[in-house]
Amino acid sequence: MQPLEVLKKFYGYDSFRGQQESIISQVLKKKDCIALMPTGAGKSVCYQVPAMVLPGLTLVISPLIALMKDQVDAMNEIGIPAAFLNSTMDISEQRHVSDQAMNGKLKLLYVAPERLFSGNHPLVNALKEMNLSLVAVDEAHCVSQWGHDFRPEYLKLGALRKAFSDTPFLALTATADNQTRQDIAARLGLKKPEWFISSFDRPNITYRVALRSDAFVKLVDFLQMRSKDSGIVYCLSRKSVEATAAKLNANGFSALPYHAGLSKDTRQENQEKFIKDEVKIMVATIAFGMGIDKSNVRFVVHTNMPQNIESYYQETGRAGRDGLPGEALLFYSLGDSITLRRMIESADNEDYVKHMKAKMNTMVEFCQTKSCRRRYLLNYFGEQYPQDCGNCDVCFHKNNKSDMTVFSQMLLSAVVRLGQQFGLGHVILVLRGSQAAKVTESQKELSVYGIGKDRSDDFWKRLGFQLISEGYLTQEDPKMPILKLSESGWEKLKRKEKFLLAMEEEVFKRAETSSEKDEALFDKLRVIRKELADKQNVPPYIVFSDATLVELSQRYPQSEKELIRIGGVGQLKLERYGEAFLKEIKNHVKENNIVPPKSLGAPVVRKVKSAPSASVLQTFELYQEGKSVFQIAQVRSLANTTIEGHMVQLIEENKIDKKTILDKENTQIILDYANTLESYGLKNLKDHFGEKYTYFQLKVALAGEKK
Repeated sequence: MQPLEVLKKFYGYDSFRGQQESIISQVLKKKDCIALMPTGAGKSVCYQVPAMVLPGLTLVISPLIALMKDQVDAMNEIGIPAAFLNSTMDISEQRHVSDQAMNGKLKLLYVAPERLFSGNHPLVNALKEMNLSLVAVDEAHCVSQWGHDFRPEYLKLGALRKAFSDTPFLALTATADNQTRQDIAARLGLKKPEWFISSFDRPNITYRVALRSDAFVKLVDFLQMRSKDSGIVYCLSRKSVEATAAKLNANGFSALPYHAGLSKDTRQENQEKFIKDEVKIMVATIAFGMGIDKSNVRFVVHTNMPQNIESYYQETGRAGRDGLPGEALLFYSLGDSITLRRMIESADNEDYVKHMKAKMNTMVEFCQTKSCRRRYLLNYFGEQYPQDCGNCDVCFHKNNKSDMTVFSQMLLSAVVRLGQQFGLGHVILVLRGSQAAKVTESQKELSVYGIGKDRSDDFWKRLGFQLISEGYLTQEDPKMPILKLSESGWEKLKRKEKFLLAMEEEVFKRAETSSEKDEALFDKLRVIRKELADKQNVPPYIVFSDATLVELSQRYPQSEKELIRIGGVGQLKLERYGEAFLKEIKNHVKENNIVPPKSLGAPVVRKVKSAPSASVLQTFELYQEGKSVFQIAQVRSLANTTIEGHMVQLIEENKIDKKTILDKENTQIILDYANTLESYGLKNLKDHFGEKYTYFQLKVALAGEKK
């Protein structure tokens, strides 16, 4: 069986994504490979598909038990024989799995690295009796002491490489700087490995950073707008995890805690409830997340600044793994770096402490940057991103600046009057005329004392944060966040120049999505999915991902022939679940007098025509004024993708001529290829055209067309 045949039969997809096909090709040629791919890019496919093509067993090294179980469940659901060996199993269970592997009944065997060489009968000896075709090392950054999640047991994998010198090794990771990349190759003993470095961009994730003042109030506002969604809230300590989970439940949310202080059974029970959609929010320390493959996590919130960019990128990458919109919100305090520095300095290794401090300082810069956050992230990983993304808080407000001259002069003057010897918190106490004991009598005599009492504490913190971000204020001593005016701050204050600032948004509005799914049907399908998943004792997203449900609720398949052409519907899933989903879709179509599209090739399902929403019409008015998509997004403080969705809808309503966005020649090129496919979903088109066309251009070309 060829790789593409495996992909279609078992996974239900017509084409590979990104560099998957190239990586698989080299693996099948028995070449060692290192693949750096962002979370959600489909790393696991790069060894799962070869496992079905190669004659023997594929060994997968994975650091976390929960991740093994998750992936094995997913493999068995689509008909690929897989199992795992770990410490939760008794002797008879382990012997049964070993026998299966020895007798060629398994294609994939997942193990933790410590299982290979431990005990009286180390697994590495048994592997020599098996027909081992491939070794995949997942989370390969764990082998490097310079990585953000170093695990000493990974160092023994070099010995495994020597024991199986003729077997190809595939190392995979989502996050690794250049030093960590070189360490991976050296410590695993890879032979002239082929390198595959995918783009680190996660275009479906919206990035936001906000001051942590009144963080819980902001968090509640954020979550109330996302009441149907699953998400993770990360806290720095066990105590804050427990407190936050309790407060969320008291406010009517469905939340559970997860941290190392809980019993193993409680952690397992809470995790199971989360992955099975029985609870919406998991409040956790950073220990949670690597062990799950839950694709429908819609948001990730950090209540404290992570130690480094790698951790932040990996943790936020747990949102939107199914390709649908995800959100990342980070609450930042000027004191975060002090807390984290203490934690880092507790280590004995001086070089390690120096290295991690540098990484932490970069994380601080990310929080304080006044430039596009996505560009900052990608530049950190060595990837150039030429323009603003239009999908982060900085971009939302870049062209929406307010005249904050008077208040900025107040704050800067207060810093000066206090001798540039205090942090922002104390400066605000003086500005607001506080009677706190720490405000001395001499400070109460200053001209700036009480001049800002008509503004809230949160307002002054947000303004101080912005003045630091813009470079008008500095914190020279990293151990003590004492404010000092920078040269540009002095100049602007002396010359009485205007301060035009983009203040942090106070309410985190949920970005409108461009998905045109039938919401009522989508909700019904989620119920069916949950019922079927419970019967199989697997997480709902393993039955079908949210992305598959979206496509089902857009295209209304009416037969098995149409259903199997939906992305994510493979042969076994069709046989196992097809009847139940088709019955629900047909009933919904009949009850609502919906006319399904004549062909699944039709890019957008058109039901009874309805008037565009007020939001879409507002976009239309701005477009008629000659504004671009980016300009409209800036004016309306919405994501570019939201405005793009409006534009596609307006094309379908014949209010906009698509030629004003994409010329006739390029439209025809896209349609010509689309018409060669059984189903021209956007992923198939994007994989074919790559960077030649954006997702928006592909949507414009398909808008209103019938296959």
